[in-house]
Amino acid sequence: MITSAFNKSIIFEKEVTSENVLGTPEPKYTFFKNSWANMRVLGGNTQYTENSGLPFTDVEFTFRYDPKINYDCRILCDGQYYKIQHLYVEGRKDYIRIKANVWEKEIVNTR
Repeated sequence: MITSAFNKSIIFEKEVTSENVLGTPEPKYTFFKNSWANMRVLGGNTQYTENSGLPFTDVEFTFRYDPKINYDCRILCDGQYYKIQHLYVEGRKDYIRIKANVWEKEIVNTR
């Protein structure tokens, strides 16, 4: 893998579950690390239900190996959150390929 192909700045956020006043677990995400990666769109589709359509897009990120990246993380890239579906370790722990799909848009605080 040629590292000059890492042309996207991505942010990893790690899930931290806390409990609210009623004792119900609330998943929250905190900043974990910045990284440079290569992003490739694999495909997408729309699943139609009775009331609406549910669009989804599958992507693949490639970046340098980090053993702390796992399925509890999510990726922020270009204002979109991506949920990690699968982790592939390349070579002798040189790189990681992540198959992910669009999860939700980033909520920008305008205050």
